[in-house]
Amino acid sequence: MILCFGGTFDPVHVGHIALARAAAAALEVPVRLVLSAWPTHRDTPTASISARFELLSLACEPYPELVPDDREIRRDAPSYTVHTLEALRAEHPDTPLGWLIGRDSLLSLETWHEWPRVLELGHLVVLDRAGYDAPLSPALTAALDGRWTRDCPATLAGSVMQVPVTPPDVSATEVRRRLLAREPSAHLLPTGVFSYIAHHHLYGTHHRVSQ
Repeated sequence: MILCFGGTFDPVHVGHIALARAAAAALEVPVRLVLSAWPTHRDTPTASISARFELLSLACEPYPELVPDDREIRRDAPSYTVHTLEALRAEHPDTPLGWLIGRDSLLSLETWHEWPRVLELGHLVVLDRAGYDAPLSPALTAALDGRWTRDCPATLAGSVMQVPVTPPDVSATEVRRRLLAREPSAHLLPTGVFSYIAHHHLYGTHHRVSQ
């Protein structure tokens, strides 16, 4: 399986890396972290595309199972999951594809661009956090009926696989807030990421920031 984990990574933090590594271990495959260059579903990222990809590359560097992927940077168009999966399917017609998301993202699946086609092209791999059991809408529940599995799918597409995880309690929003407020934040960022942010004065760090 080719497994992808998309996001704006603004900035990439220890939670992102922990989730990606958990999925890589559970499915015994590398995880491609796909930088969303022009996201359509959220505010414009704070840091530039090039800076975010450099941070992502630094974060993945210690882990051979994690691969930074720049394909959405190279596509001069909005970042839609379905388009990335279409490109991957064209490159790998006989290989199962997986798209890694959190349970919170699954709740909003119906708002994704051409979301039914996502399941025609690949599998959804849902990181299921303990205690996070918000219900799906009736329509989405019906659409996903019969697709759920806890085993790695052998088919090319169409399943929703659950992977239990216990991620660190951290968000990019909180990291940005702490950096701007000069609060300790190095422990929330992967190796090399904090130093790069401080050196290049990202996220409002035009002053000495606390580690």
